[in-house]
Amino acid sequence: MNKEAAALWIAALESGEYAQAPAPMRTQDGYDILGVLVEAYRKKFGGEWLPAPNGCKQLPDNLRQEFSFLNCVWLPPDDVLRWIGLDCKCPDNQHELPGCEPAGILRLTYGKTFPEAAKGVRRMAGEGDHRPSPSAS
Repeated sequence: MNKEAAALWIAALESGEYAQAPAPMRTQDGYDILGVLVEAYRKKFGGEWLPAPNGCKQLPDNLRQEFSFLNCVWLPPDDVLRWIGLDCKCPDNQHELPGCEPAGILRLTYGKTFPEAAKGVRRMAGEGDHRPSPSAS
């Protein structure tokens, strides 16, 4: 895993800057864990989140606005995955289990909080958890 990319992703997950929301990567309510990765990439390299097409001129109250980055809504686009150090041979950003390495990051992120995901990214990057333990009060 690219150490710089992992460090930026971890810092973003731990920053408290992002509201955590369930998938897809970004909605009007916040970001999922992979959306935070994409946002770290976007801040470094540029790009824009765009409203994902939904076929509705106005969203019903119970439907959240979704956003896409490089035409991807649910999983990071290939450019982001290459930056983090994952490669995929799946065509057109269609990452499918079981054979796709990037889809394996779903196992790391599914059902996790941002701090739990940051620990997992540290392990994947081979860094361990170097943060000091909170002192008992």
